[in-house]
Amino acid sequence: MRWEVELSMKLDKSVHRLDAIDAERPCSLKALLHASLIASILAALLAHTHNLNTRPQQDGAPRTEAPLHPRRLALQLAVSCQSIAQAFDLQGEEATRRWDKIAALLTHGGRDPNWRHRPSVLDQLRGWKRQPVVRPQTNRRHLKAAA
Repeated sequence: MRWEVELSMKLDKSVHRLDAIDAERPCSLKALLHASLIASILAALLAHTHNLNTRPQQDGAPRTEAPLHPRRLALQLAVSCQSIAQAFDLQGEEATRRWDKIAALLTHGGRDPNWRHRPSVLDQLRGWKRQPVVRPQTNRRHLKAAA
């Protein structure tokens, strides 16, 4: 549990810059603090929900889809904030298409790029095993000729 708290604090400091709020008035400080904490909680909740929904059904089975990394997801949320705000004004089929597009973008941008190569200790405790990496076969003669 302590490691989860440390990761949460790291997320708050590195992505949401809670350690560098430069507000002058107390009301501005509170607003920025609350917005940063809400964004941090939202990113962690989205990542956790996605990771639960995509985990293998059987214990010990290999994971087939990359888990979302809360930090990468928080960065993608920060980049996509204008699109998200505009999507709130949409209605009907157009709104559904836009939200699906935003969800796909967040999922793609939030994926952990190293999940197959080196799962973290916490991921290993969760039961996520290292996956074999399939590398494409290359013709070494072409590589030697190019050198």
